[in-house]
Amino acid sequence: MKSKPSPLNAKNKEKDFWNDLPEHVKAGIELVQKQAADGKLTPHDEVMKKYAKYL
Repeated sequence: MKSKPSPLNAKNKEKDFWNDLPEHVKAGIELVQKQAADGKLTPHDEVMKKYAKYL
């Protein structure tokens, strides 16, 4: 798996937190990014409507 540059670390090119993450965390982030690109995420407002009764 190649390392990805982190947009959160644009000012500090010397150290990127991505490289310090465990592989299972990187895999989870990449999975969610793919799901988002594929339109498989539920919008926040729909989730809030469903769970409002518990808040």
